[in-house]
Amino acid sequence: MPKDHNKKKRIIKAAMDVFARDGLQKGTVDKIARQAGVAKGTVYEYFPSKEAIFEGVLYEFFLSVSQNMKKALEKESDPVQRFDTMVDLMFDQWDYIIAHPDEYEWIILYEIFLYVLRKQREGHSHSLLEDITDQVFTLFEPMFEIIPGSQNHGQDITDTKLKSYLLFSALDGITNYYFMLHTRYDPIKMREITKDFLKRGLGIENRSREDKS
Repeated sequence: MPKDHNKKKRIIKAAMDVFARDGLQKGTVDKIARQAGVAKGTVYEYFPSKEAIFEGVLYEFFLSVSQNMKKALEKESDPVQRFDTMVDLMFDQWDYIIAHPDEYEWIILYEIFLYVLRKQREGHSHSLLEDITDQVFTLFEPMFEIIPGSQNHGQDITDTKLKSYLLFSALDGITNYYFMLHTRYDPIKMREITKDFLKRGLGIENRSREDKS
């Protein structure tokens, strides 16, 4: 019997509300069911365990982020501007958190991420994190259309995925430390330096919209 996707999303939203209020340990399936307005058995129809709810929450979040990033990038026809947009989107996520200190969703998501990572390392979870990161890395692959040498015949799909991983890891690390140390730096200057730094390292032509016209 096909499942109701809207009901599944409602359960995930209820789980986030319960975890934010009661924490991961005290946020029981009973509480999640009451918050979602469904029977406890209905929750188990969609998620066979509490761990599966954790994974569902994490997957839904990254899926939403990936889809929003993809839509924003598709609006840019110029590949260099697309690269700049990608950097801006990464910074925008942390700027939102900085501007809304009373919203704790990101803390809950980080706790769930660490829990799933620990279970995966212990062999008690499938490759959810690999599935998630593969989706994110896919967004970076078109960037290599503008990197000198990327179109050489010797490059295969493995090279592109590896380079996408390295580029995402560098940008993710920069923006994470930006969040922790944001009071030390001018946010606009930080973005521009990051764009210039990465494009110079990758050998990307640093042109503006005005240069094109």
